[in-house]
Formats: sequence, C-alpha cells, structure tokens
Amino acid sequence: MGIVEKIFLVLTEMYSNAIEHGILELNSSIKDEDNGFLKYYEMRQTRLNELIEGEVSIDIEHHVEDEKGILSLTMDDGGVGFDYSGIVANLGKNTGNSGRGIALMYDLCRKCTYSNGGRTLNIEYEWQLGSAEKVA
Repeated sequence: MGIVEKIFLVLTEMYSNAIEHGILELNSSIKDEDNGFLKYYEMRQTRLNELIEGEVSIDIEHHVEDEKGILSLTMDDGGVGFDYSGIVANLGKNTGNSGRGIALMYDLCRKCTYSNGGRTLNIEYEWQLGSAEKVA
C-alpha cells in the first residue's frame, strides 16, 4: 500500500469514527451481537436519515522534520465524545469486532492522540522524503 492509500485510509477512518461515534452516537459493541453488523449499519442509516445537524472539522498541516514529511491531521466532531482510555492500540491484539480501524491508525501513524473528551483526534503520519514513492 502506497503513501496516498495509507493517508486516505487514515483520513477515512478518522471521518467515519467522527460521524458514527461522535455525531450519530453509535456503539460498536452492537457488532458483537447476533447479526450485529447488520443492526449497526441499519441504526447508522436510520440515524443519518434523522440527523438534523452535526459538525465535523478537519485541520491539515504539513511540515518537514529530519528529512521526513510529517502530515498532521486533527479532526473534531460536535458529538458527545467517548471514553478513549480503553482503546486497543495494537492491531495484532485486537480480536473483537470493533476498534480495528483505530488500531490500524495507531499502526500506520507515528502519533495518535485523543483529547477534548474523545471529540478530537490528532494524528501524525510520517514518510521519508525523497523515497521512490511520491505523494500525488
């Protein structure tokens, strides 16, 4: 997977989490029930259909540090937040039906930090400048 695909994957995961858990207040534990994925995505669609307002913002910055490109993404949502203290940050240790996207972000990024009661996520993605692969 190339740099562009990795950045797209991280950004997509951040945005999905902000919408699903922040704005729509969905709980991923539903996925552990019988037909849990179906229930989860039905609830997601119902809540999207009923949504009157919500806010997600993203701040993007880039800088060079020690011959490495550092992309910083900060995503804020207007939701109620969540308790991020129990996040499984290691993808290999995540055996449940939820949280794999967060663990994947931790694997791909040099930094993942939640704040603001779980409503803000800041990540830093790093790559070697001058590598054969260029960001499009």
